[in-house]
Amino acid sequence: MAYTDKTFFLTKLKESELDNLVKDADGAADYDKLIQAVKEADTIINGYLKSGGVIILPIPEEKLPDNIKLYSYYIASYILHENIQYNDIPERVKDNYDLAINWLKDFAQGKTDIILEEEEAGDAMESNISYFTDAPRLDRDMY
Repeated sequence: MAYTDKTFFLTKLKESELDNLVKDADGAADYDKLIQAVKEADTIINGYLKSGGVIILPIPEEKLPDNIKLYSYYIASYILHENIQYNDIPERVKDNYDLAINWLKDFAQGKTDIILEEEEAGDAMESNISYFTDAPRLDRDMY
């Protein structure tokens, strides 16, 4: 399951802009390029999420936070721009990419958290996030 897709891209870009990002050598839109860029973006995201302790990857669609979907879009957009105009990537695309990567780094280092969507109101949310630490746990029975 991909974190973002063509439909999400089209909420952020005009179809003509997207077609320009994914065109092949003949000038025709090749949406396989979009699928490949999203796969690369999701692989990057999953690497950071795994480092941060998420144990179920990819995150199921029904629990997918909006920011992960958006960060997948940001990273995939950067990859698509990088493939066609590496020296002239728009500043907003670079800034969005940096925002996504910095948040993912912070998550991997435990500086921020991720909220997974609750299944039903009133039910206890199942946590798919765990963390491991080498720090000893201190309690009164320790000595």
